[in-house]
Amino acid sequence: MEAKPKVFGHLLKEVVKAGLCAGCAACVASCEPGVLSFEAEPKIVGKCTSCGVCYSVCPQTPTSKELVQPPPGAQTDPSVGSFLEALSVRSLEEEVLRRCQDGGAVSSLLLSLLSEGRIDGALLMGVGKEPWRPEARLAKTREEILEAAGTKYTRGPLFLPLKGMEGLRKLAVVGVPCQVRAVRKIQRGDLPYPRLGEKIELVVGLFCMESFNHERLREFLRERMGVNLEEVVKFDIKKGKFICRLKDGQDREIEVKALHECVNPSCFFCTDFTSELADLSVGAVGSPPGRSTVLVRSQRGREALEVLRRSGKAELRPLAEFKPGMEGVKKVAGVKRAGAEKEREKRRAEGKPLPS
Repeated sequence: MEAKPKVFGHLLKEVVKAGLCAGCAACVASCEPGVLSFEAEPKIVGKCTSCGVCYSVCPQTPTSKELVQPPPGAQTDPSVGSFLEALSVRSLEEEVLRRCQDGGAVSSLLLSLLSEGRIDGALLMGVGKEPWRPEARLAKTREEILEAAGTKYTRGPLFLPLKGMEGLRKLAVVGVPCQVRAVRKIQRGDLPYPRLGEKIELVVGLFCMESFNHERLREFLRERMGVNLEEVVKFDIKKGKFICRLKDGQDREIEVKALHECVNPSCFFCTDFTSELADLSVGAVGSPPGRSTVLVRSQRGREALEVLRRSGKAELRPLAEFKPGMEGVKKVAGVKRAGAEKEREKRRAEGKPLPS
């Protein structure tokens, strides 16, 4: 007898109430009857049809499916997963460099793909009217892509705008590891949601050590650093320091580990630093300041980078030309994995549920 699928009640118990929700809203975006809403966490607002898709697409629930297959010729490392090549990229567009994080690889890539008609939109995390509060955006123009440039370090419900993506056929998604996993489960999980999954052309994953809760970060900055979010023009993490770059030209910094109380709880159990399930993974680690490290993980990712190369809007060089290069990426990824495994063992000993 075939087992019944797990439904929203199971998701509520095993993920949301267990403090493991990644806050991505993949469950809401994939709810065909439209009975789920999102307010800090998913909630049910109508009659559930018990289809089980919401549980299946959640990045924190288990799956029996292999979500990605390493392409021929890929090399595999236990700390960063499989990749075809490692590059260091810098945008050659001054406007992009002014508004982006590090080398502007993601913004230049998306703009090139949009210009050639390879995508007709990109799902990104921008900010809302309240300073630095994360807000998901479905960017369909050059200006909308540039408005979302830069790292926020706080998370939001990335997938919510997908409820209104009628008319878009070729979408790029940019997200952190848990969000990338949700995309793959939407596409290839036990109960996928092809209405969305088939429209996603490219998945760009960001390097991520951890993300912060917006409200906790705001209070921390005000009380511990004397900084109001309205004063901040950019956040950065460099050499173990969390840096606030202010409108008056000053920088305020503090040890990243001091922000432990601001970290979203689900991040403590995440072993993935480099978004191993993405087509392209991008971050600052491994490259010198002003450049982005890019790991090419699939043929689709390689083809997307070739569009950027042809555009002449970015400089692409082998990561091996730079220090610390791939060894630097592996080192940081190993630190995250080891820390997460330690937290998982502790939670397992306490008999509490764990994310997949």
